Amino acid sequence: MSEAPMQVSPEYLAAMRQAKAEGLQKDLRVLAQRIRNEAPEGSADFNGGIAWAVRFLENTATSLTA
Repeated sequence: MSEAPMQVSPEYLAAMRQAKAEGLQKDLRVLAQRIRNEAPEGSADFNGGIAWAVRFLENTATSLTA
């Protein structure tokens, strides 16, 4: 005899999605900070690439919970 599938409330699913987004947001912000801290002094092009990567990570993190 098979059991009926468990019903998950929309509120529970929304809370899980929010928690997942907040966790990812935190991870992206930590990664951006680590890149910023570890980036060696280099050419303007290299530093520009680092700055772009950090901005991309921060913008992506912000968009997750906006």
